[in-house]
Amino acid sequence: KGRRNVTFLYCIILPRQETAISVGHSSKLLSVDMDIMVLNATSQESCMEMLMSRREEINQQLASHSRSSVQSSPRHPLLSLHSVLGGSVSAPPLNRALVLDGLTIEHILSHKAMRATLLEIAKHCRSVLCCRVTPLQKAEVVRLVKEDLGVMTLAVGDGANDVSMIQTANVGVGVAGREGNQAVIASDFSMARFRFLERLLLVHGHWCYSRLANMMLYIFYKNVAFAAVLFWYQLFNGFSASTPIDGVNLIIFNLIYTSLPILVVAIADQDLHAETLLRDKCYYRQGQQSRVYTRWRFWLTMLDALYESAVVFFIAYGVYFNTDVGVAEFGVVINFSIVITTSLHLALETLHWTWVHHLILWGSIVLTFTFNMIYMAIDTKQSIIDTYWVLYMAATNTAYWFVLLITPIIALLPRLVAKVIEQEWFPSCVQQARALEGRSSRYQGRLLGRAFSQGLCAQPHTA
Repeated sequence: KGRRNVTFLYCIILPRQETAISVGHSSKLLSVDMDIMVLNATSQESCMEMLMSRREEINQQLASHSRSSVQSSPRHPLLSLHSVLGGSVSAPPLNRALVLDGLTIEHILSHKAMRATLLEIAKHCRSVLCCRVTPLQKAEVVRLVKEDLGVMTLAVGDGANDVSMIQTANVGVGVAGREGNQAVIASDFSMARFRFLERLLLVHGHWCYSRLANMMLYIFYKNVAFAAVLFWYQLFNGFSASTPIDGVNLIIFNLIYTSLPILVVAIADQDLHAETLLRDKCYYRQGQQSRVYTRWRFWLTMLDALYESAVVFFIAYGVYFNTDVGVAEFGVVINFSIVITTSLHLALETLHWTWVHHLILWGSIVLTFTFNMIYMAIDTKQSIIDTYWVLYMAATNTAYWFVLLITPIIALLPRLVAKVIEQEWFPSCVQQARALEGRSSRYQGRLLGRAFSQGLCAQPHTA
């Protein structure tokens, strides 16, 4: 399952190559209509000849496919010109398999040119079977793919002879079985059955990438936004390095105020249901192609952080301009404003809500006010910024509540509008699937409600 645009490397330790091919057919790695290329070389010269002949055969098939594609599209002259000038045309379907034995792999790994040729052939194959290989050769083949192609590799094993391969790959998965727990101990993930690999990759792998990508973007965003608020303040005090926010709130902004909400989202957020991810394998490409954490989205988030920090600072500055408000009171206002804004920003980015999300997110905002009410009711006798009773003095001013209300709205409005435009006119495949899931759940809810109401209204017949 999920074989599209993926090449599988499968290493089998069996005494006969025919048995390995039979295992490949039974495990669906090989099919009857596949072009199975078997390489059994006894020397480096014969191995090089086999590789060159197979590569030439594949190049001829690619060339014939390109010519047939151009001839079948006569109404598009730009396509023909693009192909003549050397443009790429879509390759034929991956319907080949490569089978190698341990001696052939030994010859290939010892020669740099043959390593490159093998990778070039393997990229046009759906499956690559390596039989009669040693544990060290397994690790070397995985290292060859990982380093020379620069791709992420995953190794699955169930015995002690798979430990080196599991440790060489980027991600190692150990299957607990009859051969002991050595592979499980050396792996990053362990499972009881091999069939669980599908859910590990397609569901938890997709969720993990989405969570980590959004978490990294939000962490960069909130730190840039908070630091930029302090930067805007420096423009009006001669860059004296003084801050309007007291030292305690500066420290616990990242430690307490905004740490728990993103932690919960990074652990429990889900953009799609597990059933949807298992039903359609195309959503897995979002992680393969890094569609969430992209360069343009990173810089767009940084620009949004600068904009929101400017809104937080300059709205408070404009409201309190030409007033007798002190630095400490001004710092309380912008501190609460940035906490509320960053928390609501995370609420906009959260895709899956549970009672834990609501408790932690809104509880963090309540905790910010509660802590400062207690903290500023104590006379700490600070020499730089005296925060004693500042919050209670600021709360008696209508401008304080006006700033806290209007600042998050103005700061988050562009992001909200951009998200609506993207989801309505330029939705991704994941967003379209989320819309279908929402419609399906609402439809099921209406059906359940109708059935429930009919059941309540139905009166039992009495004899």
